Amino acid sequence: MQANPTEQVIDPQAEAEARAAALALEKINREQRIAREKYSKKIKAAFQIFDPENKGSLPIEEVRYVVHALDMAPTEVQLNEFTENITDDETMEVPYGKLEDALIPKMERSEWERPSEELLFQAFKTIELHMKQKQADDEDAAHAAEESVMEGVDGAENRQRAAQRRKIDASSLTGQINSDQLAEMLTMHGEPFRSTELEDFLKNIPKEDGMVDYSKLAKILASD
Repeated sequence: MQANPTEQVIDPQAEAEARAAALALEKINREQRIAREKYSKKIKAAFQIFDPENKGSLPIEEVRYVVHALDMAPTEVQLNEFTENITDDETMEVPYGKLEDALIPKMERSEWERPSEELLFQAFKTIELHMKQKQADDEDAAHAAEESVMEGVDGAENRQRAAQRRKIDASSLTGQINSDQLAEMLTMHGEPFRSTELEDFLKNIPKEDGMVDYSKLAKILASD
């Protein structure tokens, strides 16, 4: 019996691959659905803490507390922009539905994730290294200038001496940062602290003789 030339021949391998792809896609969709349900429960639980009367909406200023309760750490600019986009223009409150719809994608993408203790520790380590290098450079420049006056060297030689910097390496690090330098860094770089925030922050971190042990600070910030 001859095969019908118009009849489609099914490739068993291609059929198996298509079935495997469909199963994989189904698994991904199921996992995403489970994850979204988990995120939804977390958001609902955090929201209800600040909505004891079950109004279903929150004042703009209270959204930050829900976000922080979910262990998310957006910047002030990010939080303000996020809140503005989901605020009801008439009531000036944020409905639960809009908040959940906006937060779930950020949780899925791990946006606003709080930095880990190790990441913070390495950042403070880099800062200490930078501060020590700057201090060494300033001392070397001052010493070179003093020598040039005493020895009467010309400007070119003075600049050459100043350029011969000491290289500070990680072996000289102490694991501590001066609290005044830390305060300056927090107000001058990145998203600056407000004066009241900075005062409260510095008051509550462990210090000894004006020095901050940044391994302890990293632990506090990562779990805050």
